[in-house]
Amino acid sequence: MSSTAPSAVRAVDQSQALQDRLKRGFYFLATLAAAVFYTKLMASAFAALALKDAPLLGRGFTMSTVYALGLTALTIWFALASPRARLFIDEVAQELVKVSWPTFDESKLQTIQIALTTAIIAVILYVFDFVFGGLTNMILSF
Repeated sequence: MSSTAPSAVRAVDQSQALQDRLKRGFYFLATLAAAVFYTKLMASAFAALALKDAPLLGRGFTMSTVYALGLTALTIWFALASPRARLFIDEVAQELVKVSWPTFDESKLQTIQIALTTAIIAVILYVFDFVFGGLTNMILSF
């Protein structure tokens, strides 16, 4: 029993480490997405309200960008401070650890199968279109 206990503890530690990596990755990607979204939103709002969007550090970093980054910081702070949001993200990470991900070879095989199926369906639709198009032209020519 002592030989299985360390491996079980190691598996739990690896699972927890994976969950932590998934959560950090989510927060990073969510921050980037929020920053892009708020930057576009603020630039559109400044344009719609005819406000001067003065460049601060060059053309790409304007006053609307500062407001967007502020909104991004508030959004991420809220997500980190909200118990419901943190619980949701923890539960999603726990479920993602349980997922059985396909290997590279399985993914490659499935991609080939999908491409071939799509090509076969495309040929079938082309044949139907050609035949029914010809029949329609023949009927309409009378």
